Amino acid sequence: MLKNTLRTLVRSVFDKMKKKLNLGCGNDYKEGWVNLENKGEYIDRKYKADKFHDLNKYPYPFKSNEFDLILASHLVEHLEDPLRFFKECRRILSANGELTVVVPHYTNPMAYTPLHKTYWSYKSMRHAANGLRLKEVKLKFTPKYKLIELIAGKFPVFYENTPLSIFPAKEIEAVYCK
Repeated sequence: MLKNTLRTLVRSVFDKMKKKLNLGCGNDYKEGWVNLENKGEYIDRKYKADKFHDLNKYPYPFKSNEFDLILASHLVEHLEDPLRFFKECRRILSANGELTVVVPHYTNPMAYTPLHKTYWSYKSMRHAANGLRLKEVKLKFTPKYKLIELIAGKFPVFYENTPLSIFPAKEIEAVYCK
């Protein structure tokens, strides 16, 4: 019991020491993180952010190996060159760091808004790593499709390549490591 409590305390302290980046933070400002909002064409200045930068312009305003955790939620599908984005994240990610990317799945009707430049599947998330090691990829569904989520979780390529894909996945979440 004491050993588990100590382990939890050490993990909590370590997590607070990690340097974290919330790329394309939008209205999801995270305390204790560096929150960066895109300063590109569709910038909305009402968003609170620590920094603003055009995420289609490289390099990003950070040192190499600076962040232990990077979150890019509903950002990559807006970028002109997603592979370049992954390469840049690899540069600013620390040696043991993790990059979490969340994008709408291509079966989600919201994936096809005029602001999205790319569409994502399970396989495309695997191929986009660009020098990063893929730790996990999950297809996420709305609550009414939880049964489909169980099947797609075990057999994602089968889900995408059969009529099961008529039940739209909400998004894909991928975690990459350096």
